[in-house]
Amino acid sequence: MHAITSSTPVAADQIAIPGKIIQLTGLTAADLSGQSKTLFMSLTPAAVVQIPPSAWDSVPAAKMALLKPETLAAMTSAQVAVLDTAQISGFTSKQIKGLGDKVDRYSAAQLNTLNLPQLQALTATSLQAIAPSKIAALSPANMANLSPAQIGQLVSEQTKLLTPAQIQRMSPTQAKNLDAEDFTNWSTSQLNSLSAKQLQALDAPMSMQCSISKQAFA
Repeated sequence: MHAITSSTPVAADQIAIPGKIIQLTGLTAADLSGQSKTLFMSLTPAAVVQIPPSAWDSVPAAKMALLKPETLAAMTSAQVAVLDTAQISGFTSKQIKGLGDKVDRYSAAQLNTLNLPQLQALTATSLQAIAPSKIAALSPANMANLSPAQIGQLVSEQTKLLTPAQIQRMSPTQAKNLDAEDFTNWSTSQLNSLSAKQLQALDAPMSMQCSISKQAFA
């Protein structure tokens, strides 16, 4: 009998790790959380989608962090939906960068659990893939945690939904990275939320235009 290794041929709904073959479709939450680190490191994008969504309910954060970036990105919307704050806190910056446009599978509440290093690991592709309504649902503190470059990567459909509270928490450097189009799409309350320091940070023509608009609405 041949020993079972990670290269042992298996069916699409199975995975081979040293010593055993695991049936992925039949895993329960208890089964999956109790699996070895080797399993999590061995999961491929094709294999991960075979695992029932409910099985992800109790996977420790430390084991979530072992998934390859491309494997985490391959998780379905149904699988992602069961992940909680503690599990998401285990995502590494490398995993976050690998999400690409699949980041929009995460809810606004889940995105709000991302910490500073995780938020700043979001790429332009990821940021622009997030629904405008989810950007608007980010806490003011999390908006302030985005880098100035990331603020500049937001598209107009997203920035036009920024709340006054989010705008107020932006640093002058963040505000400076907004485009002229962003300001022209803003409402009275959004423009009025700009502080003097934020206005001073803008390019002169844009600063003057925003100031004139604020005065007109005063």
